[in-house]
Amino acid sequence: MYVRTLSYIHKSAVICRGGKMNILSRPAFFDAFQKRFILASKEEAPVPGVFGRWLASSLLRRSPGRARRPSKTSDLPNLALEALEARYLLSADVVPFAVDMNDLAGADYSLRYDNLIQTIQIYDNKTDTLIDQRNAQQVDYIVVRGTAADDKLTIDFGENFLAALDVRFDGGAGNDTLAMTGGSFDAVRLATDTGQSGSITAQAGALTHSIGLASVGAVEDDTAASERIYADSSGQARVIRIGSSDGSDDNLAVLDAGTSNNLIAYRFAVPALSLTVDAGAGDDSFVLHEIDPALAGKVLLSGGAGSDAVVGPPQDTDWHLTGDGSGHVAGVSFVTVENLIGSAGNEDTFFVGAAGKLSGVMAGGDAGFDSMVLDGGTFASVKYVATGQTSGTIIRDGVVLHYDGLEPIIDNSVVADRVITTSNADDEATLSDNGATLTLSSDSLIPTFESITFNKPSTSLTINLGDDLGIPILSKDTLTINAVNLGSAALFVNGQDGKDEVTISGTLTAGAVNVNAEKISVSSTVNAGSVTLTAAAADDGEITGGAYFATPEAIID
Repeated sequence: MYVRTLSYIHKSAVICRGGKMNILSRPAFFDAFQKRFILASKEEAPVPGVFGRWLASSLLRRSPGRARRPSKTSDLPNLALEALEARYLLSADVVPFAVDMNDLAGADYSLRYDNLIQTIQIYDNKTDTLIDQRNAQQVDYIVVRGTAADDKLTIDFGENFLAALDVRFDGGAGNDTLAMTGGSFDAVRLATDTGQSGSITAQAGALTHSIGLASVGAVEDDTAASERIYADSSGQARVIRIGSSDGSDDNLAVLDAGTSNNLIAYRFAVPALSLTVDAGAGDDSFVLHEIDPALAGKVLLSGGAGSDAVVGPPQDTDWHLTGDGSGHVAGVSFVTVENLIGSAGNEDTFFVGAAGKLSGVMAGGDAGFDSMVLDGGTFASVKYVATGQTSGTIIRDGVVLHYDGLEPIIDNSVVADRVITTSNADDEATLSDNGATLTLSSDSLIPTFESITFNKPSTSLTINLGDDLGIPILSKDTLTINAVNLGSAALFVNGQDGKDEVTISGTLTAGAVNVNAEKISVSSTVNAGSVTLTAAAADDGEITGGAYFATPEAIID
C-alpha cells in the first residue's frame, strides 16, 4: 500500500512514494501543481483553508517561464512525479480554544459569536473588555476554567452560530453559574450527574450545541425553547423541587434540590410546549412548591426506577390517580411514581379512577383534613381494611391501594360485594342509610377507623368487627345498624375476635341477614328472606392482679 503526501517546504516540495522521498524544485512543484489542480480538468479544484489559499496564490503569482537556477536536487536518479488523486490542501489543524478566568473576586465572562467576522469571542462583562477571540473555523471545542471564587459564564446565542458549539465549563471552587441567553431552540436538555456536574444539549434544527459542566451549582436559561428536559442521571436519591423563580408570574420557573445542595439548580424560561423532569434511578421525591401559571399543564414528572414520590403544594389540592402510578395534580402530570403525599395542614382530596393503581401509599400529610374518593368504575369485589385511625387498605378486584392520614373515604363505584373490616381497637361503629348510599362511621370519642360512604352493593355487604384491645370487662366492639334498606342484597356481620355487640335499632331490609356476635339486640323490624342470628361466647379468662376474670356472654334479645 502506498502512502502519498504533498507538503510545501519553502522552495521545494516533497513527494513520498513507497517509503522513497523525492524532492522537487519549486518550478517543478509548480508544474506538478498546475497540471494536477488547474490544467488536468475544466474546473478549478478547490483549495480550502487559509494555508491552501496562500499557497495557491503564491504559486500562481510567479511566472512558470521565469528563469530559475537549476536545483542541485533536480538530477537525483530516483526523482519522479506521480499523478495524485483529487484532494484538498488542508489548512492547519483545529485546536481547542482555552480560557482561564482571572478575577480574585469572581469572574463574569461571556462567550459570544460575531457573525460579521465569524469569530468566537470571550468578553469580561465587568470591564466590557475583549479577552480573546478565535476564527470559528479554527475552533474545535472551547474550554473555560473558573477561579476559586464565585464565577459566571454566559453563552450568548443572540447571533446564530454557523456550526455546533462544544463548550466545557469547569467552575472550579466557589458557587459557579452558567447562563444562557438569546437564541431559540426546539429542545434544551439538562442532564445532572453526581455532585454538581452534568451536560446541556440545545437543539435548533440541524444544529445541536453541547455544553459540559463541572463544579457548576446553577444554570440560568433565558433562551426560548419549545421543549425542556431535566434529567437526573446520577442514580442517587434526589429531592427535586419545582417552583416559580420568585413567586411571581414572570414566566420563569426553577428546578432545584430545595435546602440541599447536591443538584444543579435550573432556572429557566417557561417552554412553549412541555417540561419533562426525569428522576431516573434512585428513590426520588418531586416537591411541588409554587408553580408558575404559565407552566401549568406543561409539566410531566417521570419517576423512573426506585420508589418515587410526588409531594403536593401547600395549597388545598385535588389529586387524580388515573393509571398505574400515573395521574395529575396542580397542573402537573406524573408517571411511574409509587407514592403521593399531600402537604401538612391543608385539605387534599385524592380522586382514584377505575384504572388507578399505586404500589406505595397515598398520604394526606400531617394535620389538615384529607380525603379519598374512589371515582367510578365497576368491580366484582371491594374490600376495605382499617389498620389505624386514618390508615388502611382498599382492595378492588385484587388491586391494593394503601392510604394514610385520610379522614373520610367516599366510594362512587358500582360493586357487587363489599367487605368492610374495622380496626383492632375498641370500635364503636354505626351503619346508616343515606338513600342511594350507605355510611359506616366510627362514633368513638377518638375515632378508630375512617368513615366510609359507598354506593349500595348489588349482591352483599359484609362487616367484620375485627379484634378489640383485650382489656378485661372494658374492651368490646359495637355495631349499631340504623334503618337500612339493602334491597335484595344480603347483610353479613361477623364479630370476629374479642367481645362484640350488634344492635339493630331501625328497620332493616335485605335479601338475607346473618349476624354472628356475643350479644345481639333487635329493637325494630327485620325484613329479609332469611334471618340468622348466632350468639356464641367463649373466654379463656385472664389473671390480673391475682384475680381471675372471665366474662363469656351470649345474648339475643
